[in-house]
Amino acid sequence: MKSNPYRSSITCVVAAALALSSTIAGQAQITLNPNTRVTPNTSKPGFLWRVFANQANQVNSSQRTEDAVAGLLRAGDGTLLPNLADPSAQGVAIAAGTGPTPENGVVQFEIDSVINVAAAGGSSQGTFTPDDQMPGLPATDSSNNGISVEILTYLDLPVGTYTMGVASDDGFLTSAGNLKDIFQGTRLGEYSGGRGTGETLFTFSVTQAGVYPFRTTYEQGGGGSDLEWYSLVVSGGVTNKVLINDTANGGIRAYRAATVPPQTPYIKSVVPGPAPRQLNVVSRSVTLVLVDGDNVAINDASIDFKIDGNTVTNKVRTGNTVTLTYTPTGIQFPNETHTATLSFTGAGGFTRSESWTFRNLKNVILPAPV
Repeated sequence: MKSNPYRSSITCVVAAALALSSTIAGQAQITLNPNTRVTPNTSKPGFLWRVFANQANQVNSSQRTEDAVAGLLRAGDGTLLPNLADPSAQGVAIAAGTGPTPENGVVQFEIDSVINVAAAGGSSQGTFTPDDQMPGLPATDSSNNGISVEILTYLDLPVGTYTMGVASDDGFLTSAGNLKDIFQGTRLGEYSGGRGTGETLFTFSVTQAGVYPFRTTYEQGGGGSDLEWYSLVVSGGVTNKVLINDTANGGIRAYRAATVPPQTPYIKSVVPGPAPRQLNVVSRSVTLVLVDGDNVAINDASIDFKIDGNTVTNKVRTGNTVTLTYTPTGIQFPNETHTATLSFTGAGGFTRSESWTFRNLKNVILPAPV
């Protein structure tokens, strides 16, 4: 990896202990599934940085980021928003980006160093300074607002218990496991909402050593924008923050490419997401996106998707993707709870079913003017 000018290892003795006790108190211990381990491409250290930018939607929530990276982010009038992230704005990446294809897809970059970035490169936000420049920014409309990012990597983890941290302005979500399927990833840490540069710590355990898939999403609404991803490393009784992939200072080794097992058919996205609470991002309809597996196609006729017991019949296949859409006919308020059930099959005896509850469906019908 490239050398970097940051303070790569920061002593946090009392502060880290207090932050850790307050942030993860009462958190159930999470153990990574060893069946999700992969074989890394050791010639490609670092991260994939997949970015979407459009200042027309600046809602601070993990759901807005999921919508954006899935190509489903909409304006207030319901139209899909294009991605204005600039592929030529290389920043800390090793080369210019690719995409967006289609226009509402992400722009993808490769980073071979660490995640210590800001919309204004060279600034001094958070613990590690100076900050690198976020790839893709400023957007083609010269804005640094309305940013959504998906970071994909594969982390080399010996057996043990880990404490990771993300410092961000605004929110983030870190998960591990099957990263393509929204129901099969393991959520590790999250801050969904707006904040100045703030820290969130989370812990998990590894019972079988190996390289595990990780994903961190990040959103920025308006104003400042920065992101750091690190772990706490204890050496000689002293606790230090060390950026992920800062191997020179004992950081966890990261790879941006790996050989993974064949993917079975999966659930790419659902909007509104399965959030148990009302959020400040709502949708007029429910959109579910299914994708064929690498070797197993979905039997479209087998798909049974219901919202509150109502069968969803609006189903469109495009290539290897099946999109189902449900638009309620009656009045719906965002605080109301809904139930969803889904089942489908594929070749070779593949079966899949899920059920969940959600809010944030809005369909308010105003009377015609007199």
